[in-house]
Amino acid sequence: MSIESDRSVAGSPNDYQRGSRDRGVARWLRVLAILAVVAVALGLRLRAVDLLPVDYDEDDYLRAGQQYAEAIRAGDWAALTELNYRTEHPPLAKLAYGLALLALPPADEVPDRPTTAGPAGSLPEPHLRMARVVAAIAGTLEVLALALVSPLAGLFLGVHTFTIKYTSQVMLEALPALTSTVAVLAYARSRRRWNGWLILSAAALGLTAAGKYLYAIAGIVVVVHWLWETYPDRRRPRALARWLAPVLLWGALALVVFFVANPFLWPAPVERLRDSVLFHGEYTQSDTVQQANLPPVSYTHLTLPTMLAQCRSRWSP
Repeated sequence: MSIESDRSVAGSPNDYQRGSRDRGVARWLRVLAILAVVAVALGLRLRAVDLLPVDYDEDDYLRAGQQYAEAIRAGDWAALTELNYRTEHPPLAKLAYGLALLALPPADEVPDRPTTAGPAGSLPEPHLRMARVVAAIAGTLEVLALALVSPLAGLFLGVHTFTIKYTSQVMLEALPALTSTVAVLAYARSRRRWNGWLILSAAALGLTAAGKYLYAIAGIVVVVHWLWETYPDRRRPRALARWLAPVLLWGALALVVFFVANPFLWPAPVERLRDSVLFHGEYTQSDTVQQANLPPVSYTHLTLPTMLAQCRSRWSP
């Protein structure tokens, strides 16, 4: 074979330079696409922050944030183990709002109202906007995490109106939505090997449960996938132990993070966790829900039933 034919097989230096340049252009286009998706997501959420009316539950979680902010401002760190307004939900997202409110002067505490009450007529400003912006940032970071994997998927999430709404108000959704996404994506990146990604996945799942229990279903998805992908050919006890051990260790780490991030549980973990978790099942049998006479599918996203007459105001389309 001649030298010329060898070069044609191996490729010329110009071919390598062109290929390298094309890869560089592709990387920059991907970066620009991700930045554009994040900008769109943030813009839509900040617009929702300013335009959405006060909704159900925003008064509850703003009040919870005010209580945390006041305790921290007074240096009463022990109060974090006793404060958790609306104990049916864990406190992490409420605590995040409290930390944000520290940057503002105190305002009159939002009044305590029954869970069956409608949206508050008004809430203190700029405290409402500050808390909403915190939620919007968390929602935008969720979009960023997904866009790093797939800019198109990130775009779909970024413009999804239901998601925009619940990550632009003083709700519990934005933080656990972010951490549950990180938990799944970090697990996928780890390839089920014990490395920093798998540790991040477990930690993110613990934070997810400390934000809102429902979002911890992401952990069930991870466990099912993990066990399915690693199921041993031989069902001997030692092989089964090796199969289950890493999953159990990952779950144990998530539980530790959940407990650390939930100071309300520290004084009485079993009792308070039981009361918090069992509240939801008991509430579905309460007079409020029974009088609404709704099918089970209607009791989904929020802790209050969506009555047909209230659908328009409740979901704020």
